[in-house]
Amino acid sequence: MKTKTDVLVVGCGPAGATAARYLASEGFKVVIAERNSAVAQDIRCAEGLDMPTIKDVVGEIPENTISCRIDRIIIDYKGERVRLNAPGHGVILNRVLFDQHLSYLAMRAGAELILGCCITDLERKDDLWRAKGTKNGESLDIEAKVVIGADGPESVVGKMAGIDTSVLPKDIYSCCEVRADVSGMDENGALLLALDEELFTGGYAWSFPKENHAANIGLGIRGDAGGKRAFERLAEWLSRDFKGAGVVSEIAGVVPVKKMEKISAPGVFLVGDAARLADPLSGGGIGPALTSARLASEIASKLLKKDKLEDSNIYDKAWWHGEGRQFEQRLFLRNAYIANDKKLLPPVFEWAQKNLDGKNIVEFSADEMLLGLIKSVPVLFKMASSIVPTLMKMVFK
Repeated sequence: MKTKTDVLVVGCGPAGATAARYLASEGFKVVIAERNSAVAQDIRCAEGLDMPTIKDVVGEIPENTISCRIDRIIIDYKGERVRLNAPGHGVILNRVLFDQHLSYLAMRAGAELILGCCITDLERKDDLWRAKGTKNGESLDIEAKVVIGADGPESVVGKMAGIDTSVLPKDIYSCCEVRADVSGMDENGALLLALDEELFTGGYAWSFPKENHAANIGLGIRGDAGGKRAFERLAEWLSRDFKGAGVVSEIAGVVPVKKMEKISAPGVFLVGDAARLADPLSGGGIGPALTSARLASEIASKLLKKDKLEDSNIYDKAWWHGEGRQFEQRLFLRNAYIANDKKLLPPVFEWAQKNLDGKNIVEFSADEMLLGLIKSVPVLFKMASSIVPTLMKMVFK
């Protein structure tokens, strides 16, 4: 099977479907190559997302794509808790229905979806990308002007396009999660984040509520943590804080968080986890997947119309001078936390108990919170001479 298209999107997760929808709506011929036999077949995700990003990038979504609306956030540190009110700020999705909805939007805009299509080779010749792959055991050749790499943490598009996507153990979160029945031990509408520098080394644990008293319970630790494996640590937390919870499924995976030197090549744009753009502090990947896909498709559209695809690095510049600035700041804070978690967590949590407990998250900004911490926590105050100049350079570069 041979086909020609303006845009080949590899992967039909949130990033791929969003990019396909934007580009198809601009009148371009778009083909989506999805390796699985169905959309949303291989999901490894805690399913949380903020409503502002949904409304900004996707628009209104069907109610059945929302599993639970979050109105409170609970932060736990070794049994002590801080409670924040967050009405209307976030949701826990039904990722299967959410991903399917995004794919429907892409196809309604005119994109063609090919399921069970595995791309195995990518070569640039005469200003076009030629992709080879297989579908149901048969060979497949796709010729495209633009390729959107939306193929997740294991991205092959980036490698085949000559982009260095390698990561070290320190650049990843090793994650695992269970779906469990937490009847009688859950708080409806409350999202739980747990901190423990020994058990959740360099990361944190979570319990995200689902419908019918179910929850996604998991954790992420830094990739070079050593000691107990992620599932062993999760089992320990479950036996301690969720004793009796009925586990019905398990998943595991990695979340890469690294600033890559390049997230594009001529005519190629990496988005979401393929570009290692998950939030460095939370590990959340759906939001960056959506926003990076929108930006990449907007720039790809302009370059296609001008026949200037050799200028695809405009995407890199636009990302790192826009939303990527927050990524850099949060990556710096993640690395500072990893290096000093045993010193930082006790005084920082004590400050949070005094200053944040019972408040609405809209009452304070991230900048105000950081400034308050630096003023009040001696360990952070000592670090400020190195932290603040670095952050200022990131903001004003």
